[in-house]
Amino acid sequence: MPLQSEVAAKNKNNFLRHQFRTMLTGIISETTLNAIMGHEKDKQEVMHPLSSYQVSIHYEKAREAIQGLVDKLNLKQVEIIL
Repeated sequence: MPLQSEVAAKNKNNFLRHQFRTMLTGIISETTLNAIMGHEKDKQEVMHPLSSYQVSIHYEKAREAIQGLVDKLNLKQVEIIL
């Protein structure tokens, strides 16, 4: 069984992603959240040509929710390191 520190080190890159998802849960729809996070199921993609999902409406709500988090947390810059 791996040590807790080994598990933490392995998952450190995912921590902020999961925290972000947690903070948006209940604020935006689960469908939109799954689309943003890349958790859509096969044949249920919101960008699928036959999808009835109104992307522009839901993504605007998501953008507003994310901007609200940025303001609430007083974030000035987000840097992505690959």
